[in-house]
Amino acid sequence: MASSRLFNNIGRIGIGLGIGGGVINSMLYNVDGGHRDVIFDRLQ
Repeated sequence: MASSRLFNNIGRIGIGLGIGGGVINSMLYNVDGGHRDVIFDRLQ
């Protein structure tokens, strides 16, 4: 029983990290040198 609780907690942490990583990745952007970029606020 203790091992199943441990694996459930590890799974929840993994899912949370995956979602958090996806959000951070969607906020990052790359701009080539010498170019300008416009940032749109997606949360509004």
